[in-house]
Amino acid sequence: MDDELYLETYRNQNENYDESIIRQLLAQINLKLLKNNAFTLFTVSNFLSSLGFFVPYNFAHDLAKDADVIESHRKFVLMGIGFSTCISHIIIDESSDIIQCNINYSWHIYIVAPFSGSDILYHVSYASFFGFFSGGYIGLTSIITVDLVGLNKLSNGMGIILLFQGIATAIGTPVVGK
Repeated sequence: MDDELYLETYRNQNENYDESIIRQLLAQINLKLLKNNAFTLFTVSNFLSSLGFFVPYNFAHDLAKDADVIESHRKFVLMGIGFSTCISHIIIDESSDIIQCNINYSWHIYIVAPFSGSDILYHVSYASFFGFFSGGYIGLTSIITVDLVGLNKLSNGMGIILLFQGIATAIGTPVVGK
């Protein structure tokens, strides 16, 4: 008898708990922000950008391998992306009010990747170029969000953007595959 009472109590507590989590999530996600057309467009562009954002990081080594770059030099391709991303965080974020940076330039550099041959300098160059401009993409997301939704709704706006970026990142690289 006590076991049945315990199981029934446990079942009721879990049902209420699950329901309250869903209610809390819906209450915390301010979907009214998506009525702002500029914010919705920015969220969609972040989703689409995040679909392919990590692909170069995941496959730069494989591209260098396919181009017959010496094995001990392949690590420099990914290192070039990382180092230039760090540098660009400093430069682009500090000068974001002065210089208009366009993230689209970073994707176009990968058009020359197949023509880089086995020369490590070319591979590191295009990887660094990509890394430099992708650093601006990361750093300026919160600044643009403040411009679109205001400082008082920054946490809600970033929450929605990061939700869509997370979904896109989770499905992006596996969809591209190897």
